[in-house]
Amino acid sequence: MMENVNDGNAVFDTIVLLMNIAEKTKLSGVDKKGMIMEKLAVLVSPETFERYAPLFIIIIDGLVSISRNDIVLLLNSAKKSPCIKGIFSCV
Repeated sequence: MMENVNDGNAVFDTIVLLMNIAEKTKLSGVDKKGMIMEKLAVLVSPETFERYAPLFIIIIDGLVSISRNDIVLLLNSAKKSPCIKGIFSCV
């Protein structure tokens, strides 16, 4: 089992790892999220879990949306945009 994680980067990496593990199960999406949250509750300190549980859910939902291409990240397009070059001169 993994050791207790409380560093922000370690927590994010742990969420991604747990999502990959959950994806291999035959659970529903809601049950997968529940499984991930249960594991996080054990892996992070109780204070961290209580404080950041709503954020963990948002991160999980966001990563699921990105993986389904529901959210398209156009980071490379943003770099080429004339609005960005002109400090949002298009606004």
